[in-house]
Amino acid sequence: RTPQGDEGPQKEKPAQKRNPCVNAFEHGPLGLRPNPLQSLWIWFALGLSGGVYIGILPLKGPTGAIWFLWITLLVLRQVPGSLRAVRMNAHLKRQELKRLSLVELQSLGATQPYQRYLGDGFDWQPQHAQWAHELLASGGPAGAQGCAWVHQLARRHEALYQPLGETEGHTLIVGTTGAGKSRTFDLLITQAISRGEAVIIVDPKGDPDLRCSARRMLSALGRESDLVIFHPAFPKESVRLDPLRNFNRPSELSSRIATAIPSTNPSDPFKAFGQRALDQIIQGLLFIRTRPTLKEIRRILEGGPERLMLKVLEHHLKDVLGSAWKARIPQGTRGRNSSSQVTSLASYYREQIATRHPAMALEGMLALYEHDRNHFGKMVASLLPVMNLLTTGVLEDLLSPNPLDRDDHRPITDLGRVIERRQVAYLGLDALSDGPAAAMIGSLLLSDLTAVAGERYNAGTSESPVHVFIDEAAEVINEPCIQLLNKGRGAGIRMTIATQTLADFSARMGSDARALQILGNVNNLIALRVTDADTQRYVTQNLPRFRRRTILRTLGNATLGPEPHQFSGNLGERLIEEDADLFPPALLGQLPDLHYLGKLAGGRIIKGRIPLLTDDSHA
Repeated sequence: RTPQGDEGPQKEKPAQKRNPCVNAFEHGPLGLRPNPLQSLWIWFALGLSGGVYIGILPLKGPTGAIWFLWITLLVLRQVPGSLRAVRMNAHLKRQELKRLSLVELQSLGATQPYQRYLGDGFDWQPQHAQWAHELLASGGPAGAQGCAWVHQLARRHEALYQPLGETEGHTLIVGTTGAGKSRTFDLLITQAISRGEAVIIVDPKGDPDLRCSARRMLSALGRESDLVIFHPAFPKESVRLDPLRNFNRPSELSSRIATAIPSTNPSDPFKAFGQRALDQIIQGLLFIRTRPTLKEIRRILEGGPERLMLKVLEHHLKDVLGSAWKARIPQGTRGRNSSSQVTSLASYYREQIATRHPAMALEGMLALYEHDRNHFGKMVASLLPVMNLLTTGVLEDLLSPNPLDRDDHRPITDLGRVIERRQVAYLGLDALSDGPAAAMIGSLLLSDLTAVAGERYNAGTSESPVHVFIDEAAEVINEPCIQLLNKGRGAGIRMTIATQTLADFSARMGSDARALQILGNVNNLIALRVTDADTQRYVTQNLPRFRRRTILRTLGNATLGPEPHQFSGNLGERLIEEDADLFPPALLGQLPDLHYLGKLAGGRIIKGRIPLLTDDSHA
């Protein structure tokens, strides 16, 4: 049952209540085509009537008239079914490209303010599955291109809506290249912007169409200033974004950076040591009330922690002994250079201060400072390339903004501020030019977003939803993103992620089990054209099964003796029922562009078609 009251084929009486000896699907696509045996009767009748007309058959007088009338009635009886078959075949071969203007989309949103528009289509029912299996077995209607006929199995199409409350369960979009993932994003993003909600678009490829669609909708609403663009390929147009701005605990920042360290072993000692070093450096910076930046952390890793160690010691001694702390310590503990100063002040701290006023951040920095330099350099060898990628070229100022730089007039922002102001952030990562850097930036930003979600949840400020759209999600997805999928609902985070195949998640996360963690946290699925067999099976196996019906017809004859007239014959029909896929997997690989099969939260299954959004002047 559809909410719009679709009165198409799904409203007809169930086939099981009819006589199985009669074609139970006479109102379906195959049933509207004449039965082969019926066609044989038609040709027989036409031949017989032709023979009467030309005088081959001596049927004259009243007997001939009766024969002719009977043959005519047989022919006329087949005409309605043949006409229905012609109309249905013409209906199945229709291929339309629906276009929708922004004004029309806003009008749909005004009439259904608590619904999300998903294009036009119908609820997929078992009778549609029956017809799809039959048509697929017969090759489809004559002259039909591809499998566009799947969308025509319903005689009427209605606007498809989904309650906004169901989007809290997140959405997965799968589809091969060119199937329509970007246009689906376009439709969903435009609606979220029109509702005045915060939108974050993570686009590893840097698709200009997504950026233009966001700008187009904001311009229509008079909110051009609410568009925030971050794109390393266009540094002059980009804002400066601080990925370390939001955190609840200092350890979050070290793990945020460590996720970008390449590793195939979860217990990699180099990665663990690198994360520990990052944590000690970050805690040291925060101890002296300095906000950590990627550029500052790299400087300390490459140049050594000596300068930071000295500042941490001086800061703690000042807090404990007061502003005149230098006059209160012995003259011999001050040292002549920075190295000797650190050694002298560290000894004084341990002997005079540590027992009464210990500082864990200072203790951690001392452990890092006193670590063997050669061993330290080897252990952070895998961390330094990551820091170099994130702090060289245009990324140096884009990801480590300096608010005191008066020569750089580009605005500085972060994801927390974007969400608070209900802005639209387009984060293009330029993966085609620099894939490793794009993956690292995406992971950092998603980790930052997870911290913002935690703040929103703890502060109870999750009433306004935040929509996060991630195209080619396998490029950037990480452990914090899985946590966001798992627990982001309480913070008002509604995620929509897109990928080409499920194998992309397995390759990114390192195992099928980790990929299933992602899929297990997604309640809404939109499957466009999918050519990967494993992804096809995943989509169709998550649908309920149905009882497929097949009519088996038998025809036989045999002679009983030497005489030609001694023979026997039989004609039979048998109705067979068997379990089958509600949507044939092969059809997923043959769907036209913008066509999709959807499984929504709550179990509703729809067959839809995404419209192309156009400017009002081209609608």
